[in-house]
Amino acid sequence: MLEPDVSDFFRFIDVNERHPFSGTGNLMKFAEGLVRIDVQNQVIVLLDNDAEGVDVRQKLLRLGMPSNMRAMVLPDDESFRKFPTKGHDGSSRATSTAARLQSNATWTSIF
Repeated sequence: MLEPDVSDFFRFIDVNERHPFSGTGNLMKFAEGLVRIDVQNQVIVLLDNDAEGVDVRQKLLRLGMPSNMRAMVLPDDESFRKFPTKGHDGSSRATSTAARLQSNATWTSIF
């Protein structure tokens, strides 16, 4: 956490420990469930800015999320256009405009 003084404002659902579901489809089902039970907390559903994340965000918006819930995709940031990455095969490379970090699934590991 970069700003520990505001950490009490946030709760992150640990999908590895307590809620073992992963993938965009399961996140969509989870968000739909929160809408159905009329959760009162402020909720942000944060999705990758790949094609699947954008598609699920659109579906959630059509669902009619209440005012306390937002579906967002990670931002399209110019600084991510050339960024050293490690591919699925373990190879390191600097991404280019054609093969860039954004619009590919990423793991958000810093807040």
